[in-house]
Amino acid sequence: MTRVALVAVLLLSAAMVCAADSGPREAADRSWAGRALPNLMTPVWTATVANLDVGLDSWDFIGRPEASFSPAAAVLPDLTGIQVRDPTTGRMLHDIQVGERVGDVALAGGVVVAQTRANSARNFDFRQLRAYDLSSGRELWVQDMYSSHVVETGRYSFLGATAVTSRGVVFTAATGEMIGLDPRTGRIRWTHSSACSNGTLSATEKMVVVVCEKGPLLTVDPENGRLYSAEIPGTVVDVATTPDAVGVEWTSADLTAPDYPRPVPRTATVVSGPRLVISRVDGSPGHLVQVMGGQAILQGDGELRAVGLAHGTELWRRKTEQTAAPGGSSVGSEDGVSAAADGLVLLNGANEETRPGATSLIDASGRSTPPIPWPVSGQFAGAIPGYVFLISHTSQQHLFTALRLERETLPDPRLGGARPADWPDPCRLLTPAQLAALGHYTGFPAKPSPFAERTRLPYSDQCDFAGRHPFSLRVGWVAPDQAAAETLTQSLLPGPPGVWQAGPGGYQYRRLTASAPPTADRALVARGRFVIAVFAPNQVGLTERITRLLQADRPPDPAGGLDRAAAEQTVRDHGFNALIQTSPPNPGPLRAVYADCGPPACSQVFLFQGDRLVGAPPGESAERPYYEDVQIVRQDGDTVRLAAAVVPPGAPCCQLKHDLIDLRMSDGRLVYRVESGPWRPAPAAPHRR
Repeated sequence: MTRVALVAVLLLSAAMVCAADSGPREAADRSWAGRALPNLMTPVWTATVANLDVGLDSWDFIGRPEASFSPAAAVLPDLTGIQVRDPTTGRMLHDIQVGERVGDVALAGGVVVAQTRANSARNFDFRQLRAYDLSSGRELWVQDMYSSHVVETGRYSFLGATAVTSRGVVFTAATGEMIGLDPRTGRIRWTHSSACSNGTLSATEKMVVVVCEKGPLLTVDPENGRLYSAEIPGTVVDVATTPDAVGVEWTSADLTAPDYPRPVPRTATVVSGPRLVISRVDGSPGHLVQVMGGQAILQGDGELRAVGLAHGTELWRRKTEQTAAPGGSSVGSEDGVSAAADGLVLLNGANEETRPGATSLIDASGRSTPPIPWPVSGQFAGAIPGYVFLISHTSQQHLFTALRLERETLPDPRLGGARPADWPDPCRLLTPAQLAALGHYTGFPAKPSPFAERTRLPYSDQCDFAGRHPFSLRVGWVAPDQAAAETLTQSLLPGPPGVWQAGPGGYQYRRLTASAPPTADRALVARGRFVIAVFAPNQVGLTERITRLLQADRPPDPAGGLDRAAAEQTVRDHGFNALIQTSPPNPGPLRAVYADCGPPACSQVFLFQGDRLVGAPPGESAERPYYEDVQIVRQDGDTVRLAAAVVPPGAPCCQLKHDLIDLRMSDGRLVYRVESGPWRPAPAAPHRR
């Protein structure tokens, strides 16, 4: 069983003590008493990593390699390398060149563990485990072991994965056999035969956790292989691990019966230490978020509840303002609720189509903040005391963002520093002359969204325009500045090839439906500080016209910067659609711009020196392997590094490996090299007719 990315129903009806020692005190934890909770998340640093395995979507991160965060380091998998950064400043501590594709990474006890696979291997065939010393970046050992995932506290997988703790590393086979490894030498310490063939693997800070589908719950000491067992007298529904506890939600109902009870009656068992069952709560309590002092915090059904561990007494409950986001791996759960290491519970909201994500903070006594917005739309990736880490999209890559928790005097924390008066009237975004040019449209304020009502915006956030082909404009967000608006806008977009540039700050994209072909009748526009959504049902041309009109008063790009309008037109003249990414930054004079011609995929990257198109990497060919899924990895103004999947001739579905391609100018012309090979003249940018 894998962790289910659903919010469980929380319906606490009764409690009983299964076993306990002297018993923790039955009172809410007061570690934040007298301290004001943060109300602002300030971006501190970002890091872009390549992605060649996962189809991109603004709400889909399934299958991405997992990063690891601790007060010692932020460890980010990056194609064939591992970025080790200072978690508070983003300073690169080690840029480890692995030489193979890197999957999940985990950090514990000063050791980084990663799954890797050969560049020629297909899909997610990770057959090696590698370990690196955190302080030096030096490789410690390599073991040939197939591992579907690498998990740590708050991350989960089927058996067949590897668990990392501060006391050791444990490899599990898909059939349930376990092998304990010394974290610094990779030496095999012990082996165990199969505990069960169908179960979930996770970890606390010191112990490996195996939860068999029908029980028991096993905690394993990674140092010596000693097993501790707790009875689970039913079918496991959900598992959650925190640094010092395990929560298992189970049911005695027969889920294979056609008439099984709904809602399913559930029981939660919380285990702390190697074998002590410290609480059993009957009812449908939801999943464990954190154990703080003498209480367990559980989440589900739109509520958070604190339950005393000694006697199951409910200490407090709070309704949540936002819907918890499904998915994501974090300390405490794979749902939208997690825990930072400084005694705060983080409720991470579900993504909306035109707004950033948000996090509500709750302390152990039940005090809470309203949802505090992020600078991007994406997914919670991790937390350490005082900092929250996100992952989002920027064009074709993944972008990690570190946010510092702060406290300021704000009109409404839900607006992220903006004032309600900063929000414009969407019915006045287009002038009367522009509306007349479109065909004499009249705007009518739509019913305000719940967000607009809650924040008491002076206008409705959406305007519906009546005319020959009705359309709507929605103000999705007001960012601190234009750069922040553009970063947020790109994180809200679906992945290529379904999106393209429509003006310097506009992006038109296809709407995916289950009943009709995709239609490019939606757009997002970064207009100054505003993020504006355009929707003209089934009207592709009208959507583009509106998108460009909304940018009519956009100031020229700064001197020395890329002329985005000119670059877009040049790419169009070659039969491609441009997409100008915001990260990694393009300082120039040599800059890369995405070029795509839509399905079937024919992605490319065009290189500009200043505003002059100077060439592109080798593209499609019927005679030799060619490049697809080209991504901009780094650019410093003089050299651009790309990553690209290598496709055999005539087999566009079956790329076997990827190449790293460097491009630079030499004697007035563009040259390139593959990996560490010789520099060669780059071809001219292709034309598609």
